[in-house]
Order: sequence, then structure tokens, then C-alpha cells
Amino acid sequence: MSWISVDIDLNDVYEAMGSHEKNRMAEWLKDDGYFEEPEGCDIPPSKSQLESQFHDELIGLSSKFYSMSNEEIELIENLYKKYC
Repeated sequence: MSWISVDIDLNDVYEAMGSHEKNRMAEWLKDDGYFEEPEGCDIPPSKSQLESQFHDELIGLSSKFYSMSNEEIELIENLYKKYC
């Protein structure tokens, strides 16, 4: 029996995936225990409708971490470092 060695760049595979495949992969990772959905959030109650909408959008973004590109994650991290 002979073996064939194949070198696959996982970044290339990930970049070629569509959103459906990425969401499916995220579910696999979740099922395997690599990350858990947040149980709750310690964001204080909002004072305005606009602020409340902003908080809801941030919570929505947090559940999409594994669907984001490295550049998108870096942008969010830079905003956090700037303001927090």
C-alpha cells in the first residue's frame, strides 16, 4: 500500500467556503466543545432606543465570531482597545 501526502492550507479552504458551510463548521465546532454560546450578558440597561439597538447589534455580532474574517475581528478588537 502506498500513501499520498497532500498539503492543504486551511486558510484557503476557509476563504473558499460560503456562509452556509462556515455556519455548518461553526456548529461542528460547537458540538465538539470548542466554544459555547454565551449564557447571558452584563450589558447595563439602555437609556435610549438607539443605545438599546446598538447593544442588540453587538450581541448579534458576538454569535457570528466564527463567520468573520481575521480583518473583521481585528477591526472590532481595535475599536474595543480604543474605547475600553
